[in-house]
Amino acid sequence: MRLFVPGWVLVSWGLKVWARSDGETDGDGDGFCYGGCDLVLSGLVFNDTAVELTTVEPGSRGGSALRSGDGNITSSSDSVDARRCSNAYRLPSLYLCLQRYCSEGERVKGLSGLNETCGRGLPAFEDVLARFGDEEMERLRRVGREDLVSGGKRMGMGKMVVREAVVVGESVWGLGRGTLAAWDFETRIHNVYGCAMYIFWAVIILIGLSSHLGQYLLSTSFRNPEYQSLPYEDGHDTDRGTFDTPYIFLKKYITVPATFGYRRAQNVGWCTIPTRVQSLAIVAFVVMNVVLCSCSYWTFEGNMYWPNPRDQFLRYFADRTGIISTANLILVWTFGIRNNTLLWLTGWDFAAYSMFHRWVARVATVQAVLHSVVYTVLIVIAQDSWSEAWTYYLAYFERSYFWNGVLATIFMVFILVASVYPLRRNFYEIFLWLHIILSILILLTIHVVPFRNYALYIYPCVIIWLFDRLLRILRILSFNPRFWDTKATIAYSPDSNIVHMSVPYSKAWMKPRPGGFYYVYFLSADRWWQWRGWESHPFTLAYSTPLETEDGVLRTTNSHSPSMSLGTINPPSRVGSPISQSHNIESASLLPPSPFPSAETAPPATLNFLIRPYDGFTSRLRASALRSGTSGTRQRVLIEGPYGETQPFRKYRNVLFVVGGTGIAVPMSYLRGLASFEQSDGDGTRNQWNDDVRTRRIRIMWAVREETLLDELLEGNMEAILGSRSDVDEALEEKLKIRAFITRHAQDENKNVDVELREGFSSIPFSEPVSSIQEANEAEAETPGRNPRVSRRGIEIVRGRRPDVFAEIEGAVRRTGGEPLAVVVCGPPVMADDARRTVVELLGTGKGGVGGGGGGGRGRIEYFEESFNW
Repeated sequence: MRLFVPGWVLVSWGLKVWARSDGETDGDGDGFCYGGCDLVLSGLVFNDTAVELTTVEPGSRGGSALRSGDGNITSSSDSVDARRCSNAYRLPSLYLCLQRYCSEGERVKGLSGLNETCGRGLPAFEDVLARFGDEEMERLRRVGREDLVSGGKRMGMGKMVVREAVVVGESVWGLGRGTLAAWDFETRIHNVYGCAMYIFWAVIILIGLSSHLGQYLLSTSFRNPEYQSLPYEDGHDTDRGTFDTPYIFLKKYITVPATFGYRRAQNVGWCTIPTRVQSLAIVAFVVMNVVLCSCSYWTFEGNMYWPNPRDQFLRYFADRTGIISTANLILVWTFGIRNNTLLWLTGWDFAAYSMFHRWVARVATVQAVLHSVVYTVLIVIAQDSWSEAWTYYLAYFERSYFWNGVLATIFMVFILVASVYPLRRNFYEIFLWLHIILSILILLTIHVVPFRNYALYIYPCVIIWLFDRLLRILRILSFNPRFWDTKATIAYSPDSNIVHMSVPYSKAWMKPRPGGFYYVYFLSADRWWQWRGWESHPFTLAYSTPLETEDGVLRTTNSHSPSMSLGTINPPSRVGSPISQSHNIESASLLPPSPFPSAETAPPATLNFLIRPYDGFTSRLRASALRSGTSGTRQRVLIEGPYGETQPFRKYRNVLFVVGGTGIAVPMSYLRGLASFEQSDGDGTRNQWNDDVRTRRIRIMWAVREETLLDELLEGNMEAILGSRSDVDEALEEKLKIRAFITRHAQDENKNVDVELREGFSSIPFSEPVSSIQEANEAEAETPGRNPRVSRRGIEIVRGRRPDVFAEIEGAVRRTGGEPLAVVVCGPPVMADDARRTVVELLGTGKGGVGGGGGGGRGRIEYFEESFNW
């Protein structure tokens, strides 16, 4: 984008040469010849007009507003038209000027426009000029520059009154022509630079689209991910591909790390920090706005609107910032909507576009403030005293465009202040309503008569907003055409401090998919004043139960298509909290010893969500479920979705999920597809993995506060998600490993549940060897208070400590043997930042190739962060 600004500097220079301000003309018909004559004559007061002209404002050729002697701003359209069409001295003066400086084509074009304005026939050009012979021309008064521009004052301050036709001097005509040429150039360049905002983001989106498409083709056609190498620090990776080094460099230093330091998911004070690649795009956008608001200003001494170059710059700068600010509003609306097609085009998540949305809005707000402030400065410095300036400033408020512009700026500043991170996080409903109301007010106050030339920037915002709302309605209808009849079952488990919500989806047109999330509108309320049916809240899908077959029997399927079933959950049962011992580790098999039945009566097809109650809406949801007792409550809801993108984890030989609390929903949603087997073909069971799923090892590192939540998810859910057959149990145990860190002791059940996972995750490293299965089974059997129906075989349980995220990821990398690894994170901000930093440190170190053998070890680490951030 660096070439863009110099390019438009050349355009600016070219237009200056084309329409010079020194009065010269090359006869090319630039359109400003007639306007130059008309503008100069508009600065004179002819004796038969009733209007005392003191100021001409820029607008149409010759001005659009007058200021009368008492200082009041009045409409000039009628008076100017009268002077142009019927004044006995002005019309001949205009004809004489056109004859002297303009070509025939320019005269015809200019007078045709004047004839349309007057609405009646004008005297013939030749007939009027025939009255002025050589002697008559010699005695006519010449109007020069000094008659209209004196001491840097604005045109008309000389109050030159004439009682005869005049001859416009070449120098002053050149100033008039140059004034109009400069005004026309600035008007055009303002809009060109406004459109440059769209070109910039089109390039950014194109880069994202190309990257997304390239990754897709790379993983499906041109190159298998398992053959992309990680170079060693000692340079012994002789098998490294041609594009591996730049690819890893981009990952390590551009696309994955935080902008600076360590924090990305965590807020820094009132601010959130984007990734480095997002920051580069944002910085480039901010710099481009600063540059384009600072260049290409055509100023010169003697401008007939503002003779002082300083005043010219201020006026053009005020217009430039106002127009670019308005142009940026389209981007604000585009990046801020829920149904953003750019999400799936680029593969970037909602958080990325929310970051762009906020920064474009900030830039637009700063530009709006500068626009308003500089206009105020122009009004003040044009007067001789503060009292005159104040009177003149108040007079502007009689014009609707002025006070509407002031209100629009105030609304933009207020919406910016009301969007700070603490308010968005802690008072989301207030933030949302302020956002909607103020956004509507901004569009209304901008859409006034003088600004309708810029309606091209306003109407798209309205269209984008309406389009998003229409798609929301269509998504609700596609989930259930009888949208009023969707009821969710909601139950709360005090032991695990989790709200379980299940929603039937058998009528949904778009089936659930791994990694998806839904917006839920709750139409029921315990009391009428608590009803908030307009609010929608996003929840990540944990899993869905399978659909019934025609015979009403649940069939085990290993398809991993987006519409596949991901498991079921039994109603949460209250189990005794185990008595934990510090640093105790349990290990066991994930699957129960008895085989999973081949068919059983299918439960209803439902979406299942795990919700951790905090303050606000989720706390009200918990209270509602508690009032209904252990059986839970049924509430009428609207479901909008699914949103989100299914990540291609199945293309990676190794997948490590690093999750905390209810973040377990992410691996649960993907688990069935990643653990997929081929089905029996009727001639015998084939124990091969599904060829379309390259994943061979799945590791889940789960930090959870309550051990009860672990039991609730294991009680029937993992079995239903994965299925069970005796011929694949052994292979499945080898493929899937879960390590659960219980971060809160049983005796701490009554303490604050929000503290544990908000603290650092690398404070206590985990390096001891895991107990043998036999020892773990014995320990599990002896644990008092355990639910005997819940099997923990194949799950390593660590009590009394938090996970060392670095050690877990590094260990997973070493165990891959050089094969590609996907690190998937969904948990508290500290955990996510620890994982991101670890992946960045490991990229390019060669540790991914340990155990790969041969000359160079092949491998790749990819980082995925599954989160929903405003």
